[in-house]
Amino acid sequence: MASRPGFVPARLTPKESASDSCARAIRAAILNGELSPGERLPPERTLSARFGTSRLTLRAGLSQLAAAGLLSVRQGSGYVVQDFHRSGGTDLLGGLAALARQRGRLAETAAELLRVRRHLASAAFERLLETWRPASARRVAPRLAAFADAVAAHGRARKAGDAAALAAAHAAVASADLELVAAIIAEADSPVLGLCMNPIARVLGEMGELTAAMYAEPEGNLAGFRAILAGLEARHPGLPALVVAELTKRDEATLRRLRGGKGKRT
Repeated sequence: MASRPGFVPARLTPKESASDSCARAIRAAILNGELSPGERLPPERTLSARFGTSRLTLRAGLSQLAAAGLLSVRQGSGYVVQDFHRSGGTDLLGGLAALARQRGRLAETAAELLRVRRHLASAAFERLLETWRPASARRVAPRLAAFADAVAAHGRARKAGDAAALAAAHAAVASADLELVAAIIAEADSPVLGLCMNPIARVLGEMGELTAAMYAEPEGNLAGFRAILAGLEARHPGLPALVVAELTKRDEATLRRLRGGKGKRT
């Protein structure tokens, strides 16, 4: 397929490197459907002129997209757009989340990310029941204490009515939560699970509106963690199902806040 003559790259961002800006602009055009699977990009000389960059810089950006499964290179045909649904990986999730925000569909994308997280959590806790040891609890304990401290600071800031302090406390809660989850998952001793969960956690953490909705009542998150760790200590065989049920309840509350506009605190 010939490239669309009217394709105009998005404006470059000064804070990015030139090659990253090129990659970002073309990535966005592919993810939002402006460039379709099978379509050829304009020649390098045309794109480099439109971007105002050298062909070498442009080529570096195109190489990023090829590595991400968004483009392929065919001898004599240049760069051809791939169907990212079939060839892409989890590194595209951040771009899809950004596109969903622009289209006002953040809640729908968040719901799918949270669904995937629940399935991964089930697998993780099946594995954790096999690997959890007394030493595991000792290693996780400092992260649990740090999360409890962050939750307490959040409560104090909320009670004081200090908006700036509350925003900082909220960010601290989200960060401490991610650290605690990472510490627990590390005890599963499964690089595969870790590599699957890391990009989901990273994208969720980058969605400010979502994290605000997720940690609107962090005391509940803390109670949930304590119950989960108690279940691991007791080797509760039904723990994976219980974790998924609890996450489902919390995720539904999160999405209600997000859709209702109550999750905009960052």
